[in-house]
Amino acid sequence: MSARGILASVPFFREALDDTELTLLADHARTHTLEKGEALITEDRPGHSMFVVVDGDFEVTIKGDADALAKLEKGAVVGEMSLLTGTPRSAT
Repeated sequence: MSARGILASVPFFREALDDTELTLLADHARTHTLEKGEALITEDRPGHSMFVVVDGDFEVTIKGDADALAKLEKGAVVGEMSLLTGTPRSAT
């Protein structure tokens, strides 16, 4: 699936952006592949990007908590708060 198709399938983008804006965003999107167990983002680090889970799943964790806070699957948007607010990442 194309970057534009992926973004258009996510309600977060489909509801907020028109066709021109979706195309512009897709033109700047990149694919990032991770190995199993590799962290996508790390708590307390700066965040200058956001991600859409295209395949697989992720556990969201915070320091000092043994249990995962959430499980993110296909279509989840990750990292948007740090991108939009400039605050460090709140979880790994």
